[in-house]
Amino acid sequence: MNKSLNPIEKKKLKSSQIGMTISLILVLLPVILIMMCHFSDSLVKWLGVFVVLMVLPILYFSWGILKIAYKDQKDVANPPLWVPKVYGFGISVNPYNRFGKLIMWCLVIFIIGLAIYIMQTPDYLIKH
Repeated sequence: MNKSLNPIEKKKLKSSQIGMTISLILVLLPVILIMMCHFSDSLVKWLGVFVVLMVLPILYFSWGILKIAYKDQKDVANPPLWVPKVYGFGISVNPYNRFGKLIMWCLVIFIIGLAIYIMQTPDYLIKH
């Protein structure tokens, strides 16, 4: 895939990959800390909110990678919703399909709603 990219797309791909890596580290670090250490229920709750909200940058960077990977679908009149994965086996959501965009926005709304739900949960109900 990298051979067919222009310099701007290569730069976007690299920044998305770096952003994805940093976001994954920021998600996994609090999860590991929660499992290894004993924190107060309040701190665990806010670490949980942080972890849930850190999924949003992961979605953003993965969407950027998908847009670069499936750039050949950009000018197609009616692109398919599911396309073969560029890396590995399986299928992926096409970022240039209108329902693919809808799926992405539904995920964003769900994650924000989950974060709000966790924020409103009383501390004593948090089990860790």
